[in-house]
Amino acid sequence: MTKGEPAVTDIVTFGGFDKKELLKLAASAERGSEHPLAQAVVKKAKAENLEVIEPKNFKTISGMGVSSEYKGKVVMIGNQLFMEKEGIKVDEAASEVGRLRNEAKTVVYVAYDKKVVGCIALADTLKEYSVAAIQALKKRGKEIIMITGDNEQTALAIGKQLGIDKVYANVLPEKKEELIESIKKEGKVVAFVGDGINDSPALAKSDLGIAVGSGTDVAIETGEIILVRDDLRDVVTAIDLSKKTIYKIWQNFFWAFVYNTVAIPVAAGLHLVFTRHGGVPADWVVSLAGIFEFIPAVGHGVSSVWINLSQSALRPEIAGFAMAFSSVSVVLNSLLLRLYKKPKFQ
Repeated sequence: MTKGEPAVTDIVTFGGFDKKELLKLAASAERGSEHPLAQAVVKKAKAENLEVIEPKNFKTISGMGVSSEYKGKVVMIGNQLFMEKEGIKVDEAASEVGRLRNEAKTVVYVAYDKKVVGCIALADTLKEYSVAAIQALKKRGKEIIMITGDNEQTALAIGKQLGIDKVYANVLPEKKEELIESIKKEGKVVAFVGDGINDSPALAKSDLGIAVGSGTDVAIETGEIILVRDDLRDVVTAIDLSKKTIYKIWQNFFWAFVYNTVAIPVAAGLHLVFTRHGGVPADWVVSLAGIFEFIPAVGHGVSSVWINLSQSALRPEIAGFAMAFSSVSVVLNSLLLRLYKKPKFQ
């Protein structure tokens, strides 16, 4: 939904902690993480010409945050679930965090020595065509659900901007898989689009996993469809093209079935039971040939061809050619998919 290029927008401190010291503290701890939010904090610190040191005893807690040591004390940076899990009170930050979340910003808490000393707000921009892609999917009758590890206020704000039907927030990576399973139990067919390591279990559990090509290798390996471009409109294109492909498959099945149903009895001469009587053409065959005679210019020729075809079985070489033509017709019909045009977006 977003570009995955968040930037630090606000730094709030508590207990008289200096903003630059807080940023240096956070960046030093986040240096060991590859998460986009962590990289944004490190980038901000470097832009402020602050020293970002190598973290000691670095640990990452999936879906929650990171911890390390700084000057002999433990630094913890992450979401509210992480703080609560570690027994760290966040009441002092409630009003500021609420304000920032209402602005659709992601807030991470910074705790030092088991006490919240500040928080950092980050904002990401929506991908250029996210709204257009979601509108196109909704026009096709699809229900759009967003599953995110972000807090509820921020998730709802982004969901509102995009026109998403349902939002699940504060979802841990392992819970995404369970959530997908519960949606499937409602009788729904689930297609999941993801690009991160945390999305891999959900990609595997869904009926259709769509991985964004710019995402992690794990996500790409797990997905059944890989979007080469980082463009959500390609999700719509993939679904439309898949439907047309299935339609072509059924077309080929139908024509091959009809073709063989008609051609095989003719090749065996079974039609002669109906077109010949007493060694001569049946009355209805002769009557139809007479009608063909009235066709201007070619009537006599058509009539003669009709009589000959109705009174003879296919020669083996002609039957073989007809069988080969059946395969060629299927291939040619399939090649018509090359004429497929991508849907237009508003």
